[in-house]
Amino acid sequence: TKEHPSSFCGKRALCRHFVFWKSSVKVFQNSVSESGSLVGNLAEDAGLTPAQLSARRARLVSEDGRQHFRLERGSGRLVVAGRLDREELCGQSATCMLPFELLLANPLQFFRVEVDLEDINDHSPFFQEKRVSFKIPETSDPGSRFPLESAEDLDTGSNSIQAYSISPENEYFSVSYGSSIMALDREEQSEIGFDVIAIDGGSPPRTGTTQVKIIILDANDNAPIFTQEGYVGKVLETWLMETFPINSARQWDRVNQWWGLSAICKVLVEVVDVNDNAPELVVSSFSSPLPENTVPGTVVALFSVRDRDSGANGKISCALEDQLFFSLRPAYKNYYELVTVSALDREETAQYMLTVTAADAGSPPLTSTHTFTVDISDVNDNAPVFNQTSYTMYVRENNVPAVLVGAVSAADADVGLNAKVTYSLAPVQPAEQRSCSCISVNSENGHVFVLRPLDYEQLRQTEVTVSASDAGSPPLRANVTVRLVVLDENDNAPLVLYPAQDSSPPSTELVPVSAEAGYLITKVVAVDADSGQNSWLSYHLLRATEPGLFTVAVQSGEVRLRRPVTERDTVKQKLVVLVRDNGKPALSATAALSALLLKDLSDVRLPHSSPATEDEGGSLTTYLIISLVFVSLLFLISTAVFVARKVCKRKELKAGPVLYGADNLQSSLADAAAAGTLPRAYCYEISLTTGSGNSEFKFLKPIVPSLPPQHCATGQGPEIDFGLLIVIPEFSDFLLGVESCPSLYDILHLS
Repeated sequence: TKEHPSSFCGKRALCRHFVFWKSSVKVFQNSVSESGSLVGNLAEDAGLTPAQLSARRARLVSEDGRQHFRLERGSGRLVVAGRLDREELCGQSATCMLPFELLLANPLQFFRVEVDLEDINDHSPFFQEKRVSFKIPETSDPGSRFPLESAEDLDTGSNSIQAYSISPENEYFSVSYGSSIMALDREEQSEIGFDVIAIDGGSPPRTGTTQVKIIILDANDNAPIFTQEGYVGKVLETWLMETFPINSARQWDRVNQWWGLSAICKVLVEVVDVNDNAPELVVSSFSSPLPENTVPGTVVALFSVRDRDSGANGKISCALEDQLFFSLRPAYKNYYELVTVSALDREETAQYMLTVTAADAGSPPLTSTHTFTVDISDVNDNAPVFNQTSYTMYVRENNVPAVLVGAVSAADADVGLNAKVTYSLAPVQPAEQRSCSCISVNSENGHVFVLRPLDYEQLRQTEVTVSASDAGSPPLRANVTVRLVVLDENDNAPLVLYPAQDSSPPSTELVPVSAEAGYLITKVVAVDADSGQNSWLSYHLLRATEPGLFTVAVQSGEVRLRRPVTERDTVKQKLVVLVRDNGKPALSATAALSALLLKDLSDVRLPHSSPATEDEGGSLTTYLIISLVFVSLLFLISTAVFVARKVCKRKELKAGPVLYGADNLQSSLADAAAAGTLPRAYCYEISLTTGSGNSEFKFLKPIVPSLPPQHCATGQGPEIDFGLLIVIPEFSDFLLGVESCPSLYDILHLS
């Protein structure tokens, strides 16, 4: 029967991969004796077009590997590949069927084709012996039979031997059923000769001839008789037939030789099959490599098995060694399919060695094996994987452009292009914070570069996302975060906040001559925009009018008396304090200040290096009068405020009129204190009294320098350690820069 693939599958999503089609095409040898003779249109019989045959790579596959026919893809015709000889192909078999398969790829499909080769009368009958002699007693009865070896004909059916005849005909003998016309008489004729002719049924008929010579012997009136009309014996096929003994046949020979009379008996020899042929496995189709995303149920190989033995010796069973991913299933008659049964993963197993064992049912059974080597091809099913979950890289500020700071690395479990990884910066999403554009990554090796010099004081760290993408189709990718940390360099010198260095003349501190050693004169306040040890500041006395009179605390910058003041000390002292950071190399700044050594704070007088002119004296007197009035007013206000706060915060104040800095500074001041510039808070006692007209009074100046606006508005930049701040409440607006810097104003308050 012939079926088109659509009749099997219809519109179902899953369909068996094979359609079996059997076509019986009778071919007469005399019409296809030459190569290229037309057998039929195979494409038309299979319901396909020649274009489909070409597109699906159609080919012919036979079980024995011999190709008797050839397929013309362009026309779909089936033609003879070489001369066909039925007797050679099928021997004396009643039928001669030449089976083969029409195999189609993409998708895998095959059709079973059988060509029935019919016999033609191309062989004449023949006798094994060209001449035969018999010695017959003259007393042989009419109808006596004498065995004569039959003729043979390689053709079959009606083309085989159909009749025998004698030429020339005589009155004494006939073939098979003939009877003697008259009794033999040795004295009349001692020898008779004639030809026996075998005639087949072909058209035209063919004949074969053997010569028979009859020698008439003396009379013998007793012929041998067999005890039974026929004998049946069994022999194994492995016996050598030329040594097979038949006792009765030997008796024939003796009878024929010595007495001349004979008897005829049919002897049937049945050859018993021996399991002497192992099964054979013939592969018709095999697909390798196999993509790792192949769905379960995909046919990997199609093969057939056969055994030349018969009966149980020729019954074959196939088995596949233990496998979790493949199995065998019968397809058609002696065909089997090797199919996948579960998902494949090349990264786990890249190659499978599948051994199929075919065994017959003989005793003992014979087996044969065939190994299918199935390679698994890669599919891009693995994204790159970074060797770290995140990366932190470091670069020193003021770096050279395009400096290498590190590398990212990702591996892909796939192979080939599917495993080729390239790197890039992932685009920034609109909702994300804009990252620094100073970072670049090499697409081939993942090296990360900083493209331009960075400033630690402007950018301390930044993050970018690096993407690793493979070259598969479609590509797969993975992302990782790269954090770039800028390391500080000592590129900022200390900045002196107090005393202010932009005023002239330098700030003057009042020191009573009665002060003991350790008396706190003032405190130098400085900051450094760098970080870490680059911002650790130390204070040193660089120069002084009396170097032995003063000492500067290394960590806090406090200027104190080293010893008590004596009469020999100059009233006006000038000091230069060196502020140095801990960087390598260290950077420094200086702070100039002056101190007046007074008997008491009411005696505000300055040493005169030269007599003042009358104009200068009058001007100074006017200034002092105004100042004293103003200071007196301030004193009264301060006293009133002090009394009010004394009642409210009795526990927080000490005896006497004291103005002190807040001990609860904001975080920026706390950080500065932790850095060593302000270890603890201090209280400063101030006495404000009027003095003589020749005394010079310097009004309390603001201790906060005018800072650039960006240090106030943005909150970025160096953290300022203000040390201890003393503020007159009603006149706090005299602090320069406070109104322009609200954040500083907020931290200045009266305790």
